[in-house]
Amino acid sequence: MSRIAVVQSVSVSPSAAWKLVGDPSGFAAWHPAVTASPTEGDARTCHLADGAQIRERILAHDDGAMHYTYEITDGPLPVANYRSTLAVEPSAEGCVLRWTSEFEPLGPSDEIEGMLRGLYAAGLEAARAHLEA
Repeated sequence: MSRIAVVQSVSVSPSAAWKLVGDPSGFAAWHPAVTASPTEGDARTCHLADGAQIRERILAHDDGAMHYTYEITDGPLPVANYRSTLAVEPSAEGCVLRWTSEFEPLGPSDEIEGMLRGLYAAGLEAARAHLEA
């Protein structure tokens, strides 16, 4: 089992950050690799810029604690048993965006972990830029 975490400091209030990143259907509004992210019930489909789709199930969503957890149910990523959490945490400078996951890599773990870290970092940096604009 692989575990990764990427964090991004943001100089806005936790509630302002959660307003942007806390809506699972709003994922495409801030992640540059996602062109649409509609939800229906607890299901979300992420449409990627390259035309691929990732189907996910939202397992938990807590506005008070500012985090949600989802799992991938179908898609092109070389992973199995993927579960991820996106969270906003208060900090002295504003807040921290934290994106964590655990999964079984279906290939070289260092390559898959690096790819996912890159996707998380690009998304969180784009969220930071959007929030601090």
